[in-house]
Amino acid sequence: MIGRHWVFKSRDMSVFRQGRRYLLAWVGNMVLNALGVASLIRFGRVNYLIAKVITSITIAIAYNYPIQKKYVYKNVDSNKKD
Repeated sequence: MIGRHWVFKSRDMSVFRQGRRYLLAWVGNMVLNALGVASLIRFGRVNYLIAKVITSITIAIAYNYPIQKKYVYKNVDSNKKD
């Protein structure tokens, strides 16, 4: 609800539709985080905590924010000013 109202000001789409999109984005986030941490540990021989921090920051910047802005909370009327 914070993303919907305060961050992206996206009230054009129904809450349920955004909820389904958010669930898809969340599942993608979990998969990417798990793969990133496992890859860094297995192939990079990186400590778990360092692998988790690197992966979390990378996924947040490269995946979470863009997918939420352009897919989950996309405004139907992009010309609308809030």
